[in-house]
Amino acid sequence: MKYTVTDTQKNETVYMNRAQRRAAARVKPQTAAIHPVPMALDEMMVFDDIEQILLKITHGQIEDIRGTPVYWHDGEWCDVCFAISSFQQVWQAISDGLGLNLCLAPIGKLHNKLHANMPATEADLQDVATTILTLRQVFRAANRQRVAELATKAQIDIYMRDRQQ
Repeated sequence: MKYTVTDTQKNETVYMNRAQRRAAARVKPQTAAIHPVPMALDEMMVFDDIEQILLKITHGQIEDIRGTPVYWHDGEWCDVCFAISSFQQVWQAISDGLGLNLCLAPIGKLHNKLHANMPATEADLQDVATTILTLRQVFRAANRQRVAELATKAQIDIYMRDRQQ
């Protein structure tokens, strides 16, 4: 007596004897491994810091060291003004490299206000949030490899300028 099992991956019938059927029954069916969506992780890495800063400013929870606004990142205090300025410069390089005409003025305005120790208004913060939403949409639609190349080049430029000062 022949027992048949249909192999769903190959769409064919396989004849198995009793020992083969028992061995097959002992093997747990493999389930697809759950992998995080790389795009979502990339997007989170790109926008997490700026959104954390914006949220802290919105709630008035931004810390400062000797009058300089700072935030906690990867185990150290980082300058908020430098982070915002760097974010703007990187996105300006991405905008130029992709031939887009992104308006990053609200981010620059927020940077200038914080650098001058002036309070940011709710309208300023809303404008920055809208700009970040636009940048998220651009990030989702753009070629990731090209964006990464442009961002890496811009970050190296920022790093080299910072080291020269």
